[in-house]
Amino acid sequence: MKLIYLSFARLPGRGTHTINIIRTCAAIENEDDMNVKLVMRPNRATGRKTIKELEEYYGVQINFNLSFLAYFCGGDGILSKWTAKILMGLRMVRLLMMQKSPFAVYSRQLVLIRWIEKISRIIPNPRFLGTFCEIHSLPERNKDFSGTKGIIAISSRLKNDLIALHPSSIADDNSLVAHSGACSRENYLTLQPDRHADSTSGHGKFILLYTGRIIAGKGVDVLIDAFHRIADKHRELDLLLVGKVYGDMFQEKAGKLIDQGRIVFAGYRPPSEVNLIQERAACCIMPTGHELVYSEYTSPIKLFEYMMAGKPVIASDLDSVKEIITHGHNGFLFKTGDHKDLARKIEFVIDHPQEAKVVAARAAEDAKQYTWEARGRKIAAFIRERIEHSSIISLS
Repeated sequence: MKLIYLSFARLPGRGTHTINIIRTCAAIENEDDMNVKLVMRPNRATGRKTIKELEEYYGVQINFNLSFLAYFCGGDGILSKWTAKILMGLRMVRLLMMQKSPFAVYSRQLVLIRWIEKISRIIPNPRFLGTFCEIHSLPERNKDFSGTKGIIAISSRLKNDLIALHPSSIADDNSLVAHSGACSRENYLTLQPDRHADSTSGHGKFILLYTGRIIAGKGVDVLIDAFHRIADKHRELDLLLVGKVYGDMFQEKAGKLIDQGRIVFAGYRPPSEVNLIQERAACCIMPTGHELVYSEYTSPIKLFEYMMAGKPVIASDLDSVKEIITHGHNGFLFKTGDHKDLARKIEFVIDHPQEAKVVAARAAEDAKQYTWEARGRKIAAFIRERIEHSSIISLS
């Protein structure tokens, strides 16, 4: 079966959005009966990259078919935006018409799903098997999913709320929970670690690590406040922040600890490097706050990467996080937004190294069910099941 994955996102990208897409496509392609074609836009800032360059950037073998759509946006005016939509619509028509074998369409963007569904009604292709939409946050109440073959939600909380909000078109049997994933350690440890010798501060230090965007709502300010609270007591402790910084408030909050080398803003690193940086940490922190509109539904890649690295994980106690982390079993939870509680949890990990090691080992074992390969198998099986179910109904 051919699966066409459509996305407006630009490739390569700096967000975890494109990591999820690339890894999911590669994993689904590994299924014997699945043939994946990913259609995205090239990143204008970096130019169109070769397959080899993309593989080096993401640290993954691109085993699927990849093609780029030029999305012409001449400006911000209404005319330019409508021109872009018309051009993209025409390309979607061509994409649907040229398929000569059975195919389904998959996307994280509801607008693309809607376009495909409308076009297929106007210009039907008997080989078109339906659409599948992966959802990462709660859509508006007036959305209709009756034309969508299957819904993939990234957390159980999101799936349950989707069913409650759209009972006429989303049910338990046409929806699936597929959390984000992580690369297995066997895969990323084959990369050359010598390139990353400067990833952390000095040897013999206890490195606290955060990876991801450093932006309001991600809880980095809470983490810095927690570090300030215990920095003098624990001189062996350093804080490494890896990711693009948005705004000056974080460096200002870190203050003199930057000059002392106790807090390091390492900047953005390509996805292929991040896993190896996590290997050098003593403890990994995921302090996401309630400010993010999707916080209750999030399935952060970093959480599964932290677990896979076999490091103690300290995370905020969001409902979506508690689907994965059980306090004291495979990680430690702190009260979301409470820097004092976060500081206490960090000190517990420092003061109880053996217990922290056991908890981290459980996390690494649990993470095996959240590999990208496992995610691909789960989604592929769901797509097959939904298409077979529809075929049986149409014949009855």
